[in-house]
Amino acid sequence: MPTWEERTFAPEFYKSTDEKIMVAINSVCIALCAALIGFVLVHYRSAIIRAATPSFSIVIIVGAMLMLASNYFASDISRARTCWRRR
Repeated sequence: MPTWEERTFAPEFYKSTDEKIMVAINSVCIALCAALIGFVLVHYRSAIIRAATPSFSIVIIVGAMLMLASNYFASDISRARTCWRRR
């Protein structure tokens, strides 16, 4: 049985290559979402954008950005994968 001193939680975020790749892909996707918001705002008067309701499109894109941002705070992927394999 471990003692209280041995029960430490020292996470090492973004140490593995998998986590760094995940952060890079998420960052690129968030940048693309920001570019899409810019595109919608620049072409606000276009018939195609107006038919898609610009405010609704921006809300959808912001929601996608929030979903992507949640991946930054995900738990350690490599540890979770090892726990799943042991079952």
